[in-house]
Amino acid sequence: MNSKHGLSKSQEYNAWSSMKARCNNPKEPGYPRYGGRGIRVCLRWLLSFENFYTDMGPKPGPEYSLDRRDVNGDYDKFNCRWATAEVQANNRRVNVYYGFNGQRMTAPQIAREVGMNKHTLKDRLDSGLPVTEAISKQLKETPRLVTHNGKTQSILAWSTETGLPYGTLKRRFSEYGMSPEEALSLPVNSPERIFYTHNGLSRSVADWSRQSGVPFSVLNQRLKTHNWPIDRALETPVAPRTKREPIVYDFPDADEEAVSFDLI
Repeated sequence: MNSKHGLSKSQEYNAWSSMKARCNNPKEPGYPRYGGRGIRVCLRWLLSFENFYTDMGPKPGPEYSLDRRDVNGDYDKFNCRWATAEVQANNRRVNVYYGFNGQRMTAPQIAREVGMNKHTLKDRLDSGLPVTEAISKQLKETPRLVTHNGKTQSILAWSTETGLPYGTLKRRFSEYGMSPEEALSLPVNSPERIFYTHNGLSRSVADWSRQSGVPFSVLNQRLKTHNWPIDRALETPVAPRTKREPIVYDFPDADEEAVSFDLI
């Protein structure tokens, strides 16, 4: 451990280091169960150990380790706690799995895929509704049609046609701002994706957009069109859009005092 963190923080530092490795290093043995299935570390914790320690504080005792309240959620200060092995085991045992999109998933995972509140979905499933009926109301409440190659249909229909997960497509459109061509043609976990390294981490444009909050379209243009380095692309604030005002020209000899032109 780097000595600048002090011996008193060694256990917390080891927990922080292990957390990052299993979420970001494909060579780490635990990666398939964490980063490999989409578990992320929030950007604040990725940037420094001190941020992590400020949010989590010291371990209450040697028998405690880092735990996520929602075992399918990301690592951040709202979802993490120091917990004993017994508490963590009980947390895992309460999981109930359902069949969805040809996969075995928990209610929180399904909720994340379709973009609905996990507690709402769990209540519907607990009442005995099948998964398709439990989520159908949500999908009808938030319809979105996407046109690609002259064909217009819902994101769910595109998911069925392309085989791409519904949640992946929805995030590509709503969070990353991808065009239909990008969203529907980019494979999940494709080795052909371009990765950019920042602070020792290598991620795709979409992943960096999700972590940093910089819109995908803006970040993609900075990196691929303007060839900005990744540090500059992530750290440069996004300028807010401003409404263009018409330019007014005065013609003293004209019948009217002023003539306005909206320039395109």
